[in-house]
Amino acid sequence: MTTENTITALIYTIAKQQNQWLTTSLKTLDLNPDQAKVLDFIAQHPHTNQQSLAKALGRSAASTSNLIKVLAKRDLLTRQFSKHNEREKQLQLTPQGEVLVTQIKQQFQTLDNLATQALAPNVQQDLLIQLTQIKQELA
Repeated sequence: MTTENTITALIYTIAKQQNQWLTTSLKTLDLNPDQAKVLDFIAQHPHTNQQSLAKALGRSAASTSNLIKVLAKRDLLTRQFSKHNEREKQLQLTPQGEVLVTQIKQQFQTLDNLATQALAPNVQQDLLIQLTQIKQELA
């Protein structure tokens, strides 16, 4: 039995294609997908800490720390002691980091446009509902 045209096989193939496109696209910004996720998360959660970031990324504290160090060295984010807890460092984007987040969002919008350009708006909405249902069933 062939599984190439099943829904899950197509979702898997699309996810691989998306990942390849994003990896190539983010390289033009001198980022990898994990670094882009870190910057985007900090943009959405200013003053977050490393522990919250690690949890959101599903990564270990050590792995998250390494990502943060690389991005801090590139002057894309800062680590500052919290006013409420001197053992905790809060993460903030630098102006350079904020510019890069805008470019990351543009890359994701470009990908979304590529994926949906041939679909009518009502078809896009129906597909979004159906994919959300599949996601919930698999959770």
